Amino acid sequence: MSPPHPILPPSLSVPRGSGQLWRQGKGDYFQGILFLAELSTPSVCLGKVLIQYQKQNSVLHKVNGVFMLLSFFSCRVLLFPYLYYAYSRYASIPLYWVPLVAPWQCNLGAALLWPLQLYWFALICRGALRQSGRRLKATGSTDSSTRKLMGGR
Repeated sequence: MSPPHPILPPSLSVPRGSGQLWRQGKGDYFQGILFLAELSTPSVCLGKVLIQYQKQNSVLHKVNGVFMLLSFFSCRVLLFPYLYYAYSRYASIPLYWVPLVAPWQCNLGAALLWPLQLYWFALICRGALRQSGRRLKATGSTDSSTRKLMGGR
């Protein structure tokens, strides 16, 4: 994580900060929804800390992994589709019209950020599958479907 990350988004978007001038007071609801993406950050960071301290097999790591999957999916992956849905409700237009009438900056931001969220979620899922595969190997209960899922023969 780069140092400007915790400082730059709030400074550009808080209602009474410099973001107010740039956004002209519009989009506070959508800006607030975008901050929900940060709800998954503590679990991602805790997971990295637990790995550094070699606590991958702890109950805390497993519980954190479940919370990370759920929070990342609901607060980052579903974020952009929900924003488009909410905008369609706000503007009373069909959902498929939203990309045509939303400000181009919003479409550009979604086009750049959503694929990254999908990629990171795929990495999180791959890590979860790898972790559950280790647990199955340790108990010796791997069958052919599990081996196929884990990339084996």
